[in-house]
Amino acid sequence: MVTNAFYLQYFNSMVLPLGLLHDPLFSLKTPSYLGLGTLGFIVAHEIMHGFDNSGVEFDEDGVRRNLLSPPSQLKFQQKMNCMSNQFSSAFRTEYLINGKSVVLKVDGELTLNENVADLGAIKAIVATRARMDRESPAANLPGLNYTHEQIMLINAAQAYCALITPQAYALILGMDEHAPPHDRVNGNCNSGWMACWNQRTLPEKLLLTAIAVIFIGFFVAMIVLVEIYLRLEDRLLTAGNKSFIVTDDVPLPAGLGNLTREPDMCVTMECVEASARILTALDPTADPCDDMAKFACSGWIERQARTAGGKDVVLVLENLQSSVDHQLKLMLESPSKPDEIKANDKVRNYFASCMAERQEQVRHASVKKVVDELGLITAPAEWDPAQWDLTNLIAQILKVNGAPLFDLVVQVDDRNTSRYVLSVSLPRQSGIVPQFHSPLPRDLLHELDALRSKRNIDKRISRTKRQFVNIGEGLPDIHDEFPDPAMLEALNNADPTQDIDSFLPDANFLQSIQQFSRDARASAAFRLMQDLGAFSSFPVQSDYRKEEAAIRRVISSIDQLLPSDRDRKLKQQSSKILNYFTVDLLQQQFAFINWPVLFRESLGKSIPSDTTVVVHYPEILHQIQDIVNSTEPRIIHNSLLMLVVRDLALELFKSPPGMDKWSFCIQAAKGGFGEVLSGIYLNHFTPAQLENYRVKAEEMFVALKESVVEMIQQSSWPDSITKQKALSKASNLRPNVVAPSIFFNQTFLESMAAQVNIDGLDFVAGTWQMYRLFRRDFFDIYFKPVDETTVTWQMLAYPMIANAFYLQHFNSMVLPLGLLHDPLFSLKTPSYLGLGTLGFIVAHEIMHGFDNSGVEFDEDGVRRNLLSPPSQLKFQQKMNCMSNQFSSAFRTEYLINGKSVVLKVDGELTLNENVADLGAIKAIVATRARMDRESPAANLPGLNYTHEQIMLINAAQAYCALITPQAYALILGMDEHAPPHDRVNGFMMNLPDYGRIFNCPVGSRLNPKTKCSVW
Repeated sequence: MVTNAFYLQYFNSMVLPLGLLHDPLFSLKTPSYLGLGTLGFIVAHEIMHGFDNSGVEFDEDGVRRNLLSPPSQLKFQQKMNCMSNQFSSAFRTEYLINGKSVVLKVDGELTLNENVADLGAIKAIVATRARMDRESPAANLPGLNYTHEQIMLINAAQAYCALITPQAYALILGMDEHAPPHDRVNGNCNSGWMACWNQRTLPEKLLLTAIAVIFIGFFVAMIVLVEIYLRLEDRLLTAGNKSFIVTDDVPLPAGLGNLTREPDMCVTMECVEASARILTALDPTADPCDDMAKFACSGWIERQARTAGGKDVVLVLENLQSSVDHQLKLMLESPSKPDEIKANDKVRNYFASCMAERQEQVRHASVKKVVDELGLITAPAEWDPAQWDLTNLIAQILKVNGAPLFDLVVQVDDRNTSRYVLSVSLPRQSGIVPQFHSPLPRDLLHELDALRSKRNIDKRISRTKRQFVNIGEGLPDIHDEFPDPAMLEALNNADPTQDIDSFLPDANFLQSIQQFSRDARASAAFRLMQDLGAFSSFPVQSDYRKEEAAIRRVISSIDQLLPSDRDRKLKQQSSKILNYFTVDLLQQQFAFINWPVLFRESLGKSIPSDTTVVVHYPEILHQIQDIVNSTEPRIIHNSLLMLVVRDLALELFKSPPGMDKWSFCIQAAKGGFGEVLSGIYLNHFTPAQLENYRVKAEEMFVALKESVVEMIQQSSWPDSITKQKALSKASNLRPNVVAPSIFFNQTFLESMAAQVNIDGLDFVAGTWQMYRLFRRDFFDIYFKPVDETTVTWQMLAYPMIANAFYLQHFNSMVLPLGLLHDPLFSLKTPSYLGLGTLGFIVAHEIMHGFDNSGVEFDEDGVRRNLLSPPSQLKFQQKMNCMSNQFSSAFRTEYLINGKSVVLKVDGELTLNENVADLGAIKAIVATRARMDRESPAANLPGLNYTHEQIMLINAAQAYCALITPQAYALILGMDEHAPPHDRVNGFMMNLPDYGRIFNCPVGSRLNPKTKCSVW
C-alpha cells in the first residue's frame, strides 16, 4: 500500500508496490506512452540509481566493489561535475521578500544522484516508447494535438506539478536531495542535447550551426520541388478528365436531400477536460433506466471513497464556494495598491485580526468588557430590582446583534412589497458568518461537534448568518439551490462510532442532539466567565453551583421551545409564518416587554400604535413570556448575559470544526464588509470579462424562461384565468446576474466602511463594533421605501456567492458571478453542457415561482394566489402525487449491527424542491432541442452519447455525492432537498422524455407507467 518505488543497492533490485499502480501514474486502459511518462519514468529512475555517483560503487551482486576502472572513473567524474555545475548555475530563482531581492539556487552537489537518475530515466522512456511504437503503434488521444512522444514528456512533467511558496522553496533547497519540482523537470529536459551544446567550444558551435542551416535549406528545397510536381500532376489530371471536378453547386442525388453535415468535434482543452470528467465519473456498466445516479456517478464515488479522508459527506459542488473564497483569501493577503480605496485596507486589517495567532487572552478580555457594558452577573445581595428593566436589557442586547428571547428584524411586507415591516422571530443562537443559503438547522455544527466528542464539550461553532442576521428567517420568499455548507461541515464531523439507530431522522432525536450541543456550549460559556471573574460575587462554591443550576434551567427551558428543523421549514413554506399584530395588540398579549419602548430604542424613533408587526411564532412567544413571568428577575438577567456569551462570544475564538481558519475568517469578512469585499472581488475581472459573463448568463436565462412559458401554455389542468396569471408571472420574471453597478462605485464602497474604525482592535472587539453599526443601519432601512437592489444584493446575496436564488417578493432571480465558473459554467464548451448544470439551476429557481409556495404570490411579488378554486384543487392533486411518490419510491435500507434500518425521503418536506426540479429538467430538455434546431452544437471527443444524453448525465453528475448512512439519515430530517442520489432519480423518473432519450422500456424504474407532473 506504499505509494513509492525503491532501488536497493545491496540486492541490486527495485521495489514497485501495488499502491503505486493506480491513476494518475498507471492504467491498464490507456495508451502505453502515458504510463511510460509517469510510472515508466519512476521505474527507470530507480533502475538508474544503480548507476549514479553512489550506485557505481556496487557490483551486480550488491557488494561494494566499484564498477569503474581508473580511466573510466576519471571520465565518469567529469560527467558528474558537468551535472553538478549545470544545476548549480542554471537554476536560480529570484524572490522579492519584505522588499528585498533574494536569489535562491539549486544545490547541484546535494541533488546530483537524483539528477543523474532523472537523466537516465528520461532517455530510457524515450527509447522504450520508440521501440514499442515500432512493434505496435499506440492509439491517439482525443483532442490532443501533440505527438505521442510529446504527450509522454508532458505527462512526465505533469507528474511533478507543484505549487510552492518561497519559504517552502528555500527549505526544499536545503533539505531535499531532489531539486524542487519545477527545476527538476526542466533539468531533465536540459540535461540531454542542451548540456552537450553548452560544453562545445565556439568553433564547434559555429560549425554545427552551419551544417544545420545547410541541411534545413536542402530539406525545404526538396519539399518545394515535390509540391510543385504534385500540383502540375493534379492539373494534368483535371484537364484530361472533367468528371473529377466537384463543386458545392452540383445537386445531390435523389434521396439525399435531407442529409446534414455532422457537427464539428470540439477538441479545445475545455472540451477534452469536460469529456474526461464525464467519462471518469460515470459507470457504463450501470443501467440508466434503473438508476441514473448510479450510472452517472459510480466512477466518481469509487474514487472519492478511496480519498474521502473519513468525511461523511463529499459533494461534486462542495468546493465551488471554497474556490471563490480561496480567491478572496489571496486578494486580502496581497498588499494594497496605490489606487485602492481606504475601505479595502479595513477589510484586510479585519481579516488579519481574525487570522492572528495567540490572541486568546486579548479576545477573552474583549468579551468581558462587552458583557460588563450590558450588565454584571449579579448575586442576590447586590441585586437592585429598581435599577433593572428587561426591555432596556433586550434593547441593548439587540444592538450588539444578540437575540436570546426573540429577534427583531426588518423584512419586505408580503402585502405591499414597496414597504418594510417589522417582524418578531425566534431566538437566534449565532451572530457571525453570513448565510447565503436556505436557513437549515442553525446549530447543527454545534450538535454534531458535541456528538463527535462528548468529552470535549467546549467545542464551539456558529451557524451561518447573512450580514450577522438571518434576514431569511421566517420568510417564504427566498429559495436557493445548494445545501448549507454549514450542514456539510457538520456532517463531515459527525461521530463515526455513533449507532445508526440514533440517527433516524425523527424530530425528537434531532432536537435531543440540538439540546445536547447547546448544553455543551453553555458549559464552555460558564467556564469562560468563571475564568474572567464574572462570578466573583459567588465566592462560595455551593452558591455558585446553585446559581449555575438556576441559569441553566432558564436557558434549557428557552432552548426546548424551539421547533424542529422540519417543522420550521414546513411553516416557512406556508402563510402560517405570517401572524399580523398591531403594536397595541402586541402589548396586550405579550406584556412582559414594553414594545413601544423597545421599538423606539431599536429604530431611533417612535412608531404609531397601529403599526403592523409580524410575529412568526406567537405560541412560542407566549411560552417565553410564561418563563419570564415565573422566574426571578435576577436569574433572567444573569441568564440573558450567559446566552450572549454562549451564542455570540464563543464562536469568535476559533474556527468551526472541519473548517480551515482562513475560511472562517473569510465568512466573517463577508458578514462585516460584504459590499467592500464584493468590490475587491469584481476588480479582479476586466470589464470585458464581466460583460461576457453577463451576456451569456442572461441569454441562458431568457432561453429557459421561454421554455417555462411554453410549459405553462401546454399545461391542460389550469383554467384560462389561472393560466393567464401564471403566464404573466413567468413573462415578468426578471434576472439579476453577475453584479449591480453599485459595487463599482468607489464613493458607495467607501461609505459602507466609513464609520468602521478597528485599528488596534482585536478580532472580538472589532466584530462587536461592526455588530453595533450593522444593527443601526439595518433598522434604519425600516423607514425607507423598499429598494430591490438593496434587498437583493446587500441583504440576500453578494457577487462572490456561489449560489442562485429566487425572490418571491420581486418575482426575480439572482445569479451571482461566483456561480459562473467550472464545473457549472464555461464560455468555451457546447451549450448542452452548461444547460445540464447551470441551466438546470437557473430553471430550478425560476420554477420556485410556481411551486406549492410560489403560487401564493402574483407577478408583482404580492401574496395573492395565482390559482382559481377549481385550479387549486387540481394543483393540490399534483402536489399529493409528488409528495406521495417521493415518500414511497425512495427508501434506502442499511444493515447496521445486524439490524435492518429503512430510511425514507420525506415527500412533504422536500415537495417544493422536487416540484422545482421536475420543472427544471423539462425546461432544459425543451431549451436544448430549440437551441439545437437553431444552431447545432459540436460533439465532445470520446463520448458515445447523444447531446441530450450528455446533458442529462452532466445534470446528474452535478449532484454526485458520497454519503454515509449517518449523514443520509440526518439529511432526511433537516434538509428540504432530497438526498442527492434520490433527488437525481426523482426528477429523471418524472421527465416525460426520459424513456425516449435513454431507450428505457415502459415500466422500468425510471420510466414508470405513471409519472407525476405539474407544469
